[in-house]
Amino acid sequence: MGKKDTGKALDEINSRKVGSVIKEIIAIPTLQSNEQKELEQFCRVYATRKALKECGLFVDYSKVEIPGMKRAMKKKV
Repeated sequence: MGKKDTGKALDEINSRKVGSVIKEIIAIPTLQSNEQKELEQFCRVYATRKALKECGLFVDYSKVEIPGMKRAMKKKV
């Protein structure tokens, strides 16, 4: 996948197929309803981040390498 496939990836995340997998995951009988809602949100965020990563897009800056930071991290250690 490439950056041009972003719309396709987002459509896939919102598809019934992904929704049914998430519902299957959160159908743990020991979870309370608010815990199931939180788990569902986590699963949707995870799916979104994974799909966008496959398209070559980053959702946050934690994976971005900043050249000057490597030197600062070495001095700190």
